[in-house]
Amino acid sequence: MSYSFPISWSKELQSWYLWEIHIYGLAVAWFIVGLIAFAVALNIRSEAREKGLLNRVCAYLCLCAILRAMYLLIDPYEAKERTVPFFSRFLYVVIHPVMLLIFALEFICITRLVGQRTKAIKSFDNVSLLQFLTVVASIVLGVFEVLTSIYPTGLRAAYALLQLLYWLAHCGITISYLHCGVIMLRALAKKGECNSYHLRKGEYLNSTNIPVPKIRVTDENECSRSLRSDFSSCLNSTDDVNKSSLNEDDGSNGQQQSVKSVPVVAVVLPADITRATEDKRNLLLKQTVYCLYFTACLSLFHCAWLVYEQIARLIGWEKLISLPLIWLVIVTLCRLSELLWAFLMAYTVQRCFNRV
Repeated sequence: MSYSFPISWSKELQSWYLWEIHIYGLAVAWFIVGLIAFAVALNIRSEAREKGLLNRVCAYLCLCAILRAMYLLIDPYEAKERTVPFFSRFLYVVIHPVMLLIFALEFICITRLVGQRTKAIKSFDNVSLLQFLTVVASIVLGVFEVLTSIYPTGLRAAYALLQLLYWLAHCGITISYLHCGVIMLRALAKKGECNSYHLRKGEYLNSTNIPVPKIRVTDENECSRSLRSDFSSCLNSTDDVNKSSLNEDDGSNGQQQSVKSVPVVAVVLPADITRATEDKRNLLLKQTVYCLYFTACLSLFHCAWLVYEQIARLIGWEKLISLPLIWLVIVTLCRLSELLWAFLMAYTVQRCFNRV
């Protein structure tokens, strides 16, 4: 099993109090992440786009938090030998297909919001195939874990090779997500340039039917009427307050009170409002893609260490990963990268997808 932790190391690290901090601290942190994901699921707006996918993302994040906390508290790294190898292997490996599924759901959300489904659909077909293979590999790894305990001499090399292929497939999936992130960033940049071009020409995205009010220089009373007519034509709504104010103006004109005309410039620019809305939306989408890109890099760092560990064991470089303190620091960094990944997934749902 990856991260196999000898019992002698546990006794050595207990004198530094690092074992308890590593295990129970990470378990509590995962529990907090699960609570955050649950709170985010309750806070999703009813009018949010792709609400169904966002609820599934939060549910899978809660599942990841529960599985990781169970793994850390029940039998971390097989050091305490409280469970059978198959159950420990299942708790360790099953979280990675769930994490890949969360990646896929969030990237599907971002592709639908950006509007680049045709370019990304081929990549997602390949990713879904690799995800299916990783799920099958996780089940086979559990079976191999039991078989190697029964026949340790004949299946150990095959088991190590299967583990290496599993993590290489995980790296390939992560690299494909990085490629999809680059596609999304290019699409957003092109979309921003297109929006600015249409706005310079006087065309308005998602509001082509809104009439453009003219700039009027007139007296105070007529300016107020023109402003009301412009707003009512742009928003297609009537206001009782405007009607009452119009009646008051008509009454004052009927009394033939002398009012000095003051030149006033009345400007209503729905293009500015439209442009600000689109710029804000594109900014949120870019922040989402950057967060997903960063989390993919964290996942790639984690998988790269696992691949290195398997290669070191295959070619006999176990001394490079046999020092307790160095091993614990690297593994803790990998665990923290997983934790930061889960937190950023919840952050993108709350901060970005819930507001677009």
